[in-house]
Amino acid sequence: MHILVIIGRPVCDNNTCVHGKCIEVSQSEFRCDCTGTLYTGERCHRGLILVPDIGELSFRETFDLQITTAVPNETFTLALRESCTSGGGGLFVQPCQVKFGPSSTTATSTIIGGFPGIYYLNFNVKGPSATDFEVPPPVAVIVRSGRSPYYFTKLDSPYVYNSCCELEESQMPLLKCESNPRASVQFTSSCSWESLGSSGWKTSGIIFSNYNNLSLPVSVAGIEMSKRDSSLSLNVPATKQFQKCERHCNGVLKELSDDEKCYEYMPTTEDLSEFASKQSLTETFLAEAQLKLLPKWLKLIVPDDSNALKKLVEADYRVSIASETEVLQLVGCESLLLDKTGQFSVLLHNGPLGIDISTSTLNTEQQSLSAPNKGSFYCIAVDLCSGDASPLYLSVPQLIQKDIVRISFLNKFIRKGWSFKMQSFIFWENFVKINDVPTFYYWNGLTHNYELPMQESDVKIKMASTGLFSYGETNVSFSFDGNVSYKYTLKRSDADDMLSFGEYSLKVTTKLHGKHESLSLQNVSSSAFIHFQDPVTFSCSTGAIPSGISFKLSYRVESTDGFFFNFFQLPYDTSHCPIDMFMNLNSLQEMNGLSFYSNCLELVYDSLVLGMLSHKFYIPMDSNTLCIDPRDFTNYFPTPSSFGLWVQSSLFPSHLSYYQLNPLFKLQPGKDRITVSLGFSGFANEKVGLLHSVEIAVLDGIFESPIILRDKELSFTGSTVIFNNEFYLAELKGASPTTTSWKQMMISIDGWFPRSDDRFLVRLEGSIRQHLRNIANRARMRLGTANDEVSAASDGVMAAATALGDAQSQFTIAEQEYKQRLSSKNRLESELVEAEEVLQNATGELKMAEEAIADLCEIETCTRMCVSTSRPQIVTEDVYKTETVT
Repeated sequence: MHILVIIGRPVCDNNTCVHGKCIEVSQSEFRCDCTGTLYTGERCHRGLILVPDIGELSFRETFDLQITTAVPNETFTLALRESCTSGGGGLFVQPCQVKFGPSSTTATSTIIGGFPGIYYLNFNVKGPSATDFEVPPPVAVIVRSGRSPYYFTKLDSPYVYNSCCELEESQMPLLKCESNPRASVQFTSSCSWESLGSSGWKTSGIIFSNYNNLSLPVSVAGIEMSKRDSSLSLNVPATKQFQKCERHCNGVLKELSDDEKCYEYMPTTEDLSEFASKQSLTETFLAEAQLKLLPKWLKLIVPDDSNALKKLVEADYRVSIASETEVLQLVGCESLLLDKTGQFSVLLHNGPLGIDISTSTLNTEQQSLSAPNKGSFYCIAVDLCSGDASPLYLSVPQLIQKDIVRISFLNKFIRKGWSFKMQSFIFWENFVKINDVPTFYYWNGLTHNYELPMQESDVKIKMASTGLFSYGETNVSFSFDGNVSYKYTLKRSDADDMLSFGEYSLKVTTKLHGKHESLSLQNVSSSAFIHFQDPVTFSCSTGAIPSGISFKLSYRVESTDGFFFNFFQLPYDTSHCPIDMFMNLNSLQEMNGLSFYSNCLELVYDSLVLGMLSHKFYIPMDSNTLCIDPRDFTNYFPTPSSFGLWVQSSLFPSHLSYYQLNPLFKLQPGKDRITVSLGFSGFANEKVGLLHSVEIAVLDGIFESPIILRDKELSFTGSTVIFNNEFYLAELKGASPTTTSWKQMMISIDGWFPRSDDRFLVRLEGSIRQHLRNIANRARMRLGTANDEVSAASDGVMAAATALGDAQSQFTIAEQEYKQRLSSKNRLESELVEAEEVLQNATGELKMAEEAIADLCEIETCTRMCVSTSRPQIVTEDVYKTETVT
């Protein structure tokens, strides 16, 4: 890892390496060399604690465990088990804690075997310097019982076999699958299950998981299973002592035999030793994967490992079952390429692996992958909830890269300067369709466009790669970091098609017009189509063209990208143009060219600007220039290395039959529909253009061989028939002014005219006059058309004026009616206000009248009918008063 710093003084003046030595890589980069320090990390800042392997112990056998550490800045203490206060059980550790400091970097603890079983030293670091050190991984120890192993006595095989004792779902829901909520992964053991109440179950047998026709080993040393949310926690106790296997398991227990694959059996400690030495967990796991999950062209093999017992870890006896998030947190699985959610069975393998790759139907290539360093693993995962439809996921330790790149297909690239870093793989037994993949147009070299859609794959690789190439004055650096999907084929007559998604970087330095030009693309996120095929023959070549890998990268040219504007320009009012770039390698893994394609940019040749063209431009990287034929440029660029860049332009859109360059010149599609070619010298300020098929109006003929453009002059060096007359053979030369339209041009003709010069001149004069007449006639026709259009427009204007007058009259009438109605509305509103005031006054008077009547009825001394004015015809109660006369 290189580290960038700000340039000012030597980068190692302030040594930012915590330990080790600072090494200057460049004026702005340095790296830290941790050699001999037992420190690791980018800045040598993480200390290592080295704990030797133990393996097996007999009863009362002792083992002196000598531990070595990097030199700490202060002291720290290493505990060899989680609790030093509890009893030792079957494994005794004396002392249980050891202390280290700046002057003491080694310590010894004695390990003593006790009761038979499998035990783990789980380390813990504490003290002032604890945070500077990495905690060592657990160390497994087997204490043997002294009995002979039995499991493999009758079975001459490294595998363990499925068991019969089921943990019933009705008693405890186990592993539910989100993809199918009604389904769950079932677990079986070779021993009975003991309930732990609401927390789970435990068993001392050999455990398998079973779902959808896929049976994978879970543990060969017993296990405790606890329910946690929708997933499982699998634990082997720190002091695993073997208990009796109860003889009750739903009545389906069978004795172990060589013809039964469903049985009752409790492993002994001696069996555990054999399981570890034979790597039975890995063997059984990969055997099922090979049968159900891996493509037929690939085999994963478990070689013998003489050190298997000496480097025991918990992963030698059980897998992990985890969600996709938890998987990526396991040691060795950080770079695993998981393309789906699920519940995964994860095997961590710390031994060597073998790979067999079928290179044809008859031949196989074998490759060995070394055992990882201590604390590192091969990570192999399967989605339990997919059953036998699951892919197999594999990630490899980084130190194994040297073994992977020995694979012949990759090694061909390594020898040519490529570097690869393979991080993880996904394998499918059957081809998997890739959704939403666009149809890519593969462009081999420069000439051929044809569709090669990629729709399926059987392997996906997470990787990074870099390629360095040079040819003449051109240097190319190409890098990729992402995922590659690949369909492997055994038939070399078929193409190997790959599709990559990730970030690309490309840097090209080449010479144009005698000076160096650079094109740099950094971290372009894109998808690239990759195509490989053995040599095939194309129509543009007399022999076989070495085909190979072609990377397609799409990006866009901005107005600030100076490289392309040596020969192109952006269209008016356009800020960018899309471009497809192809990097082509031949079947020898050598780069034979960089190709570019655009139908947006405008081609510029001095003052001549050509639009309505699609462009293919090419930087040669090999003397074999594929379908590029430089013979037309021979007098100017005799070899491919003379070219700094070469451009071919065709009519765009493709259905166009010509491009009118100016009133005299009409460009037509030439051979392979190429209209214009430009060659740029790599060494001199020189460029040459070719107009492949040109019709010159006044000569009434088509020049099929290229007309050469050079120094604002054009020349036709061959002879051609003009005026459709075989006796008129001519050569052509001309000069163009410095205008973008080339409307003015001086043309001289040199040729053979057997019917006398006068007759030729008469024909030429007549042709020019006829051409002018044609121009005039076309102008008259355009003028007549324009007059008709003007007349029609005038009629339309008059009709519109009449309609406008009518509309104005109607508007005036409507406006008057509106004013009248508005006046009437205002008058009615005034009357309404007056009526409301009258009503209000009348209401007041009525109220006063009612009150007066009421008063009158109360004091009247004679019989009287009182009538309410507010309620006519309603008679109130008569009121009588009797006067007393004295």
